[in-house]
Amino acid sequence: MNNDDITRGQRIFNIIGWIGFIFMIPVLLNLLGIKGPSTWLETYLGFWLNTATLIAWFFIFQVARTIFGSARIISPLIIGAVVSFLIIAATIPFGFMAWFYNLLQPSTIFAGRWLSLSVGLFVIILGYLLSYKRRLHPLVQVVVLIIIPVSFLIFSKYAGLYNVITW
Repeated sequence: MNNDDITRGQRIFNIIGWIGFIFMIPVLLNLLGIKGPSTWLETYLGFWLNTATLIAWFFIFQVARTIFGSARIISPLIIGAVVSFLIIAATIPFGFMAWFYNLLQPSTIFAGRWLSLSVGLFVIILGYLLSYKRRLHPLVQVVVLIIIPVSFLIFSKYAGLYNVITW
């Protein structure tokens, strides 16, 4: 797919998907101990931009990009979005997914929140990039978008590659 094959609407939704990542900046900063942006957003805009709502806005933008944006193959987008959602839900308790967070916390592979959140964001970006390939074997998609990121989180936990940052 070259740029001529992409419609104006698809380009707009591709951009909307990338803009969605802006919502995760305060969440990442909060996990790194820089609470100023999150506190300011919650103080002045309340519910509309608290941590859980920022994550929800991020995924709303990603779903819009997945449905209406451009791609040659859709499965990496879907796999990337689902895996990213589950990793982020296991990292940060938000809304209706708090049960999932509570279920997986004893495993502690998601205890390095900033690293887990970064891996979740990396998976969705990788899904975007892989969706532009002409053909990609489903096994390769599963390995690249599920097995390698989760294995990296497990390895990171047992190798001590991250410090536990809480908020």
